[in-house]
Amino acid sequence: MRKVLALAASLVFAGAMAVSAIAYSDPADDPTNNNDQPDIYQIVPGLEGADDDNPLAATRNTAVTYDQDPDYLVTIPAGVALSSENETEFTIQASKVNLFDKTGIIVTIDKDTDFKVYLGGDTSKSAIDYTIRQDGKTDSIAAGGLAAAFTEDGTQKLYFSKIDDTTAPKAGSYSGTLTFDIAVETLTSQIAG
Repeated sequence: MRKVLALAASLVFAGAMAVSAIAYSDPADDPTNNNDQPDIYQIVPGLEGADDDNPLAATRNTAVTYDQDPDYLVTIPAGVALSSENETEFTIQASKVNLFDKTGIIVTIDKDTDFKVYLGGDTSKSAIDYTIRQDGKTDSIAAGGLAAAFTEDGTQKLYFSKIDDTTAPKAGSYSGTLTFDIAVETLTSQIAG
């Protein structure tokens, strides 16, 4: 009789194991889960992907992503020597350009530019005016104006005006600073065309 009871107890225990529930838990469905961590899915065999041939199979999709940051290199010469004989060519170059769609590299002349060189570089001394224009254009670029725009690798030639040396009130070396501002901006029809 003892063997029969032991056998019956073993069958009840084995039967209880066979009917245990198998569940899938998604942390996003848990109202107490309020952290900002990425979702971690707990796969418990028996739901998605399970079939009669493999009741313990499970599947779950994983999103695979990659973000590429924009990148570019703008080369602007460190100096330019103005001439009283001819305009002076000056080239701005963009390379390794990799930007988001509908954006471009915008190079402007700083808004505080006075377009002057000063005797000995001293702003309290004699000054000579100069202008800058883009290749193919006759109008001078104003302070704060667009010098170049790029959406891909390329160059933009600028021309510094010929200096009228008869306007130099005193002999000597004249110098000044020209600042270019560089930014990546959303393109507008003004600079896209």
